[in-house]
Amino acid sequence: MESGPCAILLLPGETLDHVLSYTLPQKERHLLEHLCVLRGVCRRFGIFARSAAPARLYLHAFNYYRALSRESKSGDKRAKVLQALLRHGWMRQNLEEFHVNWSSVLKKKKNNFSTICHTIRGLLRDLLSLSGGFPNLTWLDISIQSDHISDYQGIDGALLQHMPAAMPSLERLCLVGCFHNPFDEEEAEENEITPGQLELINCWTPDFEGEERFPLGDDSAIAVANNCAQLVSFSFAESAITTAALRRVLSANTGIRKLDLSWNRSLGSDAVEVIAQYLTHLTELRNYWSGGDTFWLNSESLKTLCDLLARNNGGDMPLSLLGLQTNEEGLGQGVVYAIHKGLKVVEIGSDSSLREELENSGTTVEIREPNYPFYIDGSQVNGFC
Repeated sequence: MESGPCAILLLPGETLDHVLSYTLPQKERHLLEHLCVLRGVCRRFGIFARSAAPARLYLHAFNYYRALSRESKSGDKRAKVLQALLRHGWMRQNLEEFHVNWSSVLKKKKNNFSTICHTIRGLLRDLLSLSGGFPNLTWLDISIQSDHISDYQGIDGALLQHMPAAMPSLERLCLVGCFHNPFDEEEAEENEITPGQLELINCWTPDFEGEERFPLGDDSAIAVANNCAQLVSFSFAESAITTAALRRVLSANTGIRKLDLSWNRSLGSDAVEVIAQYLTHLTELRNYWSGGDTFWLNSESLKTLCDLLARNNGGDMPLSLLGLQTNEEGLGQGVVYAIHKGLKVVEIGSDSSLREELENSGTTVEIREPNYPFYIDGSQVNGFC
């Protein structure tokens, strides 16, 4: 027999009735009063359960879960938790943050080989498309980037169309390594996605005629421009966005203060003019790894960016943090120029000659180790293995 505070909930219905009957008063005249009290307690408990439901949930915390009752079996409870969330609205009522990492979506290892759990992926899709399912959710963080997983197709354009109705309070949407279809520009216009922070990192679209995959490009960026107008933080890392599509996104979201365009294959040097034109209050810019043959942020373009930002901001250069790739030669002059203009923090790898140059230059700039391979602003589960 189970013991512990939740053991009574596991009793069969008839047994539970039998136990409750022992609480009845001996005198019949007290029976109505007793039952009214019992009903009031049950009603009050329902109100309390709704108010006490958690505001934050990490799915990987249930990979191996030990129940309150120590005699009950411990183990993988991820699917049961998702099923409970689907069934019981009160469990979702207070939820403000939902975090999913790569270990949350794998089957248990067998012979040291990990595979994707299709049951959990299906439950996640059902849950995230549930209309009105998360009235207070502000932060959805799904970070599936890992050496253990490739081609995780849990999130796509079709699911994104349901998110505005499912999560009307959403402010931060972080999709890392789990989004494999482009935004559909025409269909997405029906529902606006309105987070303040949108991160699409290591996201790909399949070539249905073959087996090749391509990074998200202009079609997806234009769909973002059409459906997001409140962004303050935007990452489109490992993408093939062009300067023309970047202009569309930035002109629709002039409040962006954090921008990450790392590992881009198609941006030209004119990207800095677009950034300076629309993001007059930009404080953080990251460009870890350039990608392809284009190095849109070099020494000269960085100087141009600083000058344009200062000119468009009344003489003050707002950029305070710069994240850099380590494979770009001749960037030192541009970085030193940016420091003189007011740059406070540089994120650059310890193996970079530029870092050594900055450390020996006598500048007061703060030098930080970057979060490779990509800086993920909106994730608390961005560990890599």
